[in-house]
Amino acid sequence: MDFILATNNMKKLAEMQRILSPLGINVVTAKMLGKQLEDVEEDGKTFEDNAKLKARAACKEMNMPAIADDSGLCVDYLDGLQVSTAMTKKIMTFFLKNLMVYRLKKERLIMYVLFAVLSPTDVKSL
Repeated sequence: MDFILATNNMKKLAEMQRILSPLGINVVTAKMLGKQLEDVEEDGKTFEDNAKLKARAACKEMNMPAIADDSGLCVDYLDGLQVSTAMTKKIMTFFLKNLMVYRLKKERLIMYVLFAVLSPTDVKSL
């Protein structure tokens, strides 16, 4: 079974192929199929929201099961603020300035990587 990976990042592709190929899942990118995915605005409130947005868009465009991810940091000191890798420079600058306080207080900093997997049937029902 083929799955589309909602990225052109070759390192992510290699990782997904390594993990899923033993299960009989062939992971490909749109580029490998001679196509290009539309950019998706990552405006979700959580990493899960953004991963679902990307998976849903890829699944609709390619009409095949899709895998997408989103990742970022959560900082207890900042009330669990989620900092996505897609955030604007202004927000990232604010976060980095506040990270200095985190280092002084030795609060928890958690890196999340979240994956969403959707099939064309899932997308039609959403």
